[in-house]
Amino acid sequence: MRTLIYVRHGKTLYNEKKITQGRVDSPLSDLGRKQVLNLKEKLDLSRVDEVYVSPQGRAIQTAELLVDTQKELHKDERLKELDFGLFDEKKEWIKNLVAPVTRGMHFKMFNGTDPEFLVSQNLSLLSELEDHKTYLLVGHGCSIYAICKYLLHQPLFPFPKNASAIIIE
Repeated sequence: MRTLIYVRHGKTLYNEKKITQGRVDSPLSDLGRKQVLNLKEKLDLSRVDEVYVSPQGRAIQTAELLVDTQKELHKDERLKELDFGLFDEKKEWIKNLVAPVTRGMHFKMFNGTDPEFLVSQNLSLLSELEDHKTYLLVGHGCSIYAICKYLLHQPLFPFPKNASAIIIE
């Protein structure tokens, strides 16, 4: 049986300022680093065989805090966050973000991407992973939300909080 441990990055400076970040990046805040270290205490990462991480800085910082130097980090473009196009780096739009994403809003019309693209990217990665292994997949809120909602067939799946884990066995 394959086990997937999806982890959303810790809180970033942009999260704290309520600035939308999709494909743009912002480092983890002090609180974000503390959140990740608290999560690390709760998770049994000793059983993780491989670590895949979004190449975006906030996800890499999170993965490095979680696994120290124990495991090689496989950076994979398919774990990147949704591209919000014209809405990236806009203040205050973030508070209205979750509702449109949960309704499947497409950002293509705003020079971005859509949730279906995230699902297809994640499924492509998952198709390459071996059975009978445990994988830590570190990424982003909309990306994790979209693939978990799809895999678990739960239309009302809760949006992942910063430095939270979802385990799928």
